[in-house]
Amino acid sequence: MSMVMAQFAGKRVFVRGDLNLPVINGRVQPHARLTACARTTRALSDAGAKTILMAHQGQKGEPDFISLKGHAPLLEEACGKPVKFIDYADMDKVRALLTAMKNGDIILLENVRFLDDETAKYSSHSDFANFTLISKLGDLCDAFMLDALSVAHREHASVVGFSYTGKPTYMGPVLAREYAVIMGMRGGTLKQPVYFLLGGGKVRDSIAIIDKYRDKAALFMLGGLLANCVLAAKGAKIALPKAEPVGSLATAKNILLPMDLAYEENGIRKECDVERADGRAYFDIGSDTVGSFIEALAEANTIIINGPLGAYENPLFAKGSIEVLRAIVASPVRCIFGGGDTNEVLEQNGIQLKDGDFASLSGKAFLMAITGERLAGLELPFKNSPK
Repeated sequence: MSMVMAQFAGKRVFVRGDLNLPVINGRVQPHARLTACARTTRALSDAGAKTILMAHQGQKGEPDFISLKGHAPLLEEACGKPVKFIDYADMDKVRALLTAMKNGDIILLENVRFLDDETAKYSSHSDFANFTLISKLGDLCDAFMLDALSVAHREHASVVGFSYTGKPTYMGPVLAREYAVIMGMRGGTLKQPVYFLLGGGKVRDSIAIIDKYRDKAALFMLGGLLANCVLAAKGAKIALPKAEPVGSLATAKNILLPMDLAYEENGIRKECDVERADGRAYFDIGSDTVGSFIEALAEANTIIINGPLGAYENPLFAKGSIEVLRAIVASPVRCIFGGGDTNEVLEQNGIQLKDGDFASLSGKAFLMAITGERLAGLELPFKNSPK
């Protein structure tokens, strides 16, 4: 699906993007989300649109719940265009600035979650007419564009409110690309055989993927906490932070499990075969498993990755994830990365995707979408309908 940006020339386009960036010592850091948001923003500006960007940073009560004021210069640098930041202290002033916008101008509004009713409950779609963003600024909106899968599962004012109150609604290019990948996965149009590489610490999420794609995938290769839980269910002596039920995975045929695991002893990484596990905690796949996974992946024509294979935050246990991911991106087949911690491993270790590969900018929402859960944002009446 493509979209002609020229149709927005001279119009005020309210864009719900994703600028939820990493924060270190109170300072926001560059991220792939910023790059993607800047690409859409620049395209609209180049087309002569008056772009009003809405986004959030963090959640109330968390350390990364901060103003977007520091995001503006990063966005400006990424866009190569001036970006004006506006807070909500005086909504009359906000209206005046939006009214005075010229073609090509870009305005970044303050963190939408600073507004008390951004995440408020509602009874009917018409209720959103009374929410701050829509009641104060909605009449200035000529078009609304949702361009972030990461918030598409949220029925928040900035995500669905403009559309629910009748504003012309469009799917932005970043969201459209994610949507195309999701539909390809759910529709079974990926090039076979499809292999899944699943890790991370969210066992139930990985099991949901396996349940959804059991008949569409040739092989599921497991690492992280999920692998440890399955190995423990099969009798391996592995200490678990919490025993998670794994159902039939312990006896499933198309599952490839680690043959060795890594642990820490006196600050040194050590490895042992699964059969020799002695009841301690294990935090990464071992070297033999790395080799077996890479060898198995050579048979795939599509590889889908969700979650790191070990506790990558600790340098002692990043080896499995780094070596397997490097081999994956070096392979000639298409690779789809599920976002979240997987993307962090890629970025922290300078692992570059090749042409044709895809890395979701979302985490939870991507997982929800590929397993068939409802995302309110994907049900909006897009004029450039992908359906």
